[in-house]
Amino acid sequence: MIEKSIIGCVLLGNGKQLPDLCVEDFHDPKNKQVWESFEKMKQEGITIDLVTASERNIGVYGPEAFAEMQNLVPTPTHLKYYVEKLKDRNGLENLQKIGRQLQAINPSTDSLDEIVSKTLVDLRKSVKNEVKTKNMTELYEEYCERMSAVGIKTGNKMIDNKTKGVQAGSFWIVNAYSGSGKTTMAMQMARQFLIQKKKVVFYSLEMDAWRVYEMFERIMKSKKESIDRLHYEWNNQLKIVNGIRSWGAIEFDAMQREPDVIIVDFAQIVHTEGRNEYERMQRLAQNIQQFCRESQIPVLLLSQVSVASENSDTTVVNAKGGGDLFAMSDVFLYIRRDHKLEQDQKRIFYSKQPGFESNGLFERNLVILKNRFGSEAGCCITYNFRDGAGVYMDF
Repeated sequence: MIEKSIIGCVLLGNGKQLPDLCVEDFHDPKNKQVWESFEKMKQEGITIDLVTASERNIGVYGPEAFAEMQNLVPTPTHLKYYVEKLKDRNGLENLQKIGRQLQAINPSTDSLDEIVSKTLVDLRKSVKNEVKTKNMTELYEEYCERMSAVGIKTGNKMIDNKTKGVQAGSFWIVNAYSGSGKTTMAMQMARQFLIQKKKVVFYSLEMDAWRVYEMFERIMKSKKESIDRLHYEWNNQLKIVNGIRSWGAIEFDAMQREPDVIIVDFAQIVHTEGRNEYERMQRLAQNIQQFCRESQIPVLLLSQVSVASENSDTTVVNAKGGGDLFAMSDVFLYIRRDHKLEQDQKRIFYSKQPGFESNGLFERNLVILKNRFGSEAGCCITYNFRDGAGVYMDF
């Protein structure tokens, strides 16, 4: 993934930026061959793009494969980030290689893991960044501080009472079937974050940015708030980002913006490495959890429920590839609806047949299936479909 992202960055920039890497820095034989061709093209003064790269690497990668690599990254400016990631990976592998050599020379020496661990500790000490072990008193003080901390309010009483709000460094998931109002709920939460003077970045992988804006404007009108507030007071607090497809690019972009909360819509279309959907979701969950812990920036990730589990009576929510999403998350929210009943109510509402009435208000269940900050709970929430508002009345 990292190697292909680097190749994608070079192609996006037409080869103007060729980082200080050699063929041996790449593991995949195909990527080695591509990088060797890039070096030769640079020496010959040939522009590196989809056409020339494909011509020089016939039988290795075709135009479609190179185009896919370009889509892994938003802009060529992310090249430095991916190069550093590659060097970090190679550096750890070099340590392991040295450890094996030491074991071959002296079989009685420490295990490979111990050699690598000790070397990493020495490196951390050299930059004064070693891991500190805390005693029980220090841990108790941190525990009291964490337990008394109040996070960012979501605007829903049940959620805020049970979780104490969105805590720093926490990983939240809003899980529901397509069309159940995941994006709407996330945007209504975002509105509450903005009211509390927090910076929010909304990464929309599914919809165009202007569509997201239109939804936000609709929410503002339903709350009888002036649109001027969105354009002036919140103009620098809310950013809607479009065009980024991979988690690595989202992480890089977020670190530049330094928001208080990140919202990603939605999990199943985020580009991550893996042989199948379940493996990709596993790696995505691991990467997001690590990012939250290290940056202390909370992430609200939207996720889809598989079609098979819609209207199921089971207590296990079948998110697409969601086993690890559930395991890694701190708070897991599930929106449950009666799809058939709502479809019937919508038909009645639009047809306005005599003798049939529908007020355009749909009752849904909002359930906290997992909560590391308190107990699980559930409540009814009302989705207002009347006048095309399409908002929840409980946020």
